[in-house]
Amino acid sequence: MTAPSNELLASSLGEMLEEAAFIFTEPQDQPPPFQGKAVEARIGYQGPHTGELRLVADAGLAATLAANLLGEEEGDATQGKAGDAIGELLNMFVGVWVVKLFGEQSRCKLGVPKVRELPAAEAGAPVKGAACAAHLIEEEGRRIDVSLTLTGGS
Repeated sequence: MTAPSNELLASSLGEMLEEAAFIFTEPQDQPPPFQGKAVEARIGYQGPHTGELRLVADAGLAATLAANLLGEEEGDATQGKAGDAIGELLNMFVGVWVVKLFGEQSRCKLGVPKVRELPAAEAGAPVKGAACAAHLIEEEGRRIDVSLTLTGGS
């Protein structure tokens, strides 16, 4: 079993964003503030330990992710799919995450993503009780955060 860490969160999400959505990011310890609204998704999992992952993205970046995941041009149609894209991205990420932590043979129960819009101030606030967190910035300077809160053992 691998221990969760800020570095593992950042590298895992960065790799997945590159492969699934063609978004290239760099981890950043002091990220710029969110501008305007953001989209948050949360998902729980149970395995050798129980946790909740939280993904928060700038609303514009969420729309770009929607377009890239769907293979569409960015525009009004993808703006309305930003929340769905962040939820689906987190759904894909939790699968990657539990395999990295627990290995391919471990059995885990995965939850369903819960998505909502957030104002910038709430989106950028640290998650209370987070075991680890990472901030990534993509090429246009837009921010995406991921954090893990451990909720118990198995």
